[in-house]
Amino acid sequence: MIGTQQEKSFVVSLKGVAHRIVSVRYEKDEGDLKLHFVLREGEKIPREAISIEAQNHLIRPNGIALGGAKSLLINLLKSHGNPQARLLGAVLSKLEYAHRFEVLSALLSKEDFLSAQAEEKILPSVISELKDAFGEQSSYLFLLDSPYGAQGILWSRSPSLRAKFQNIAGGQQKGPWVLLRPAPLSSEQLKHAFLS
Repeated sequence: MIGTQQEKSFVVSLKGVAHRIVSVRYEKDEGDLKLHFVLREGEKIPREAISIEAQNHLIRPNGIALGGAKSLLINLLKSHGNPQARLLGAVLSKLEYAHRFEVLSALLSKEDFLSAQAEEKILPSVISELKDAFGEQSSYLFLLDSPYGAQGILWSRSPSLRAKFQNIAGGQQKGPWVLLRPAPLSSEQLKHAFLS
């Protein structure tokens, strides 16, 4: 049904990085589509090179705003059959970037875990997915309010950021990971203290 008003196309663009890509392939099953970009050895794709554009060729030839495509993709993740994918959707919907420290952070709630039917212990796997997508030059911080105070997890290559996170409220470090013990602050207060 080419050319119907219901038909839309989405374009995933990797701008200015074609020379870094060796091949592209896709996987498609009943509900999912995955694009695989094979990079030349040692190459990375900067986050700002990735864009998604949705186009309705008949009604709005210039496409819809990126925010609309982002919402669509987040909602698809949140309705996925895999709890980790659903939690990733919740994280992406709340993700903020602190440019000064190069930290991607999200304040999560118990409801995020309940609606994703996911446990807190899968957060490191979600961080690993984000690192694969956005790179290891950024740090990743997730905070959650609990009855005992704010809890959190940080992944960072920066020793100074790991030390700062530990100094605010303690925590246990293992390599680039810091697991925060419940702190007598809200997650919002902890985030502000860490990123100021």
